[in-house]
Amino acid sequence: MKRNLYLNVSSAKKYYSRTDFLSDSLKFGNFKLLDVGNLGDGDVNVDVKKIVENKGGEYFGLDCNSNLANSLSLKNQFIGDLHNLNNVIENEKFDIIYSGQVIEHSWRPGEIIKECRRILKNDGMLILDTPNVFDIYGLFRYFFRKTDTIYMDENILSYNEAKDNLQNYRENKNNLLSQPQHKIFYSAAMLRQLLNMHGFRVEKFVFIKKSSLKKPPV
Repeated sequence: MKRNLYLNVSSAKKYYSRTDFLSDSLKFGNFKLLDVGNLGDGDVNVDVKKIVENKGGEYFGLDCNSNLANSLSLKNQFIGDLHNLNNVIENEKFDIIYSGQVIEHSWRPGEIIKECRRILKNDGMLILDTPNVFDIYGLFRYFFRKTDTIYMDENILSYNEAKDNLQNYRENKNNLLSQPQHKIFYSAAMLRQLLNMHGFRVEKFVFIKKSSLKKPPV
């Protein structure tokens, strides 16, 4: 692995949507892309399959929701956990992996990055997007509104997903200040360190404007 130059985040390119970011990151050509967590989490999802096919690539999905995956009977759909895909995907299978809003849900990000490297070709590319720990809107919610949830999250979902890891809050969900389904929030420096540790060379950082989300009617 070549040592990468320090990347100044102040010069990072800005995008107004995850769709624009991913579309700009992919070049036209014959490539295989794995979309991690492709079965979705709501209206803010990116239509990765459409972008890939418009660029001339072949689209594959990966999700751990086996019931939904089996019911949809999708083409090129893998079912598994990105922490360990030894019995699911062979070595050096893909040219590109796109992991959109996934890594922050894991307590073991090193295992995810290591597995991505295994199933990527030697000259492959890993594209990650994840919430920014220094996001000004997130900081405002946390310090002034005393919450770190966003409008599309349901409180009961957050509680049920977190309760096994947060034993003390089992019976008092109102004490959950932060968004518990997000385990780790990353800065650019943290991501660079994590990727470098597992053999990746960081080529660029970008910033994506947060989607405009309206609070649903009560």
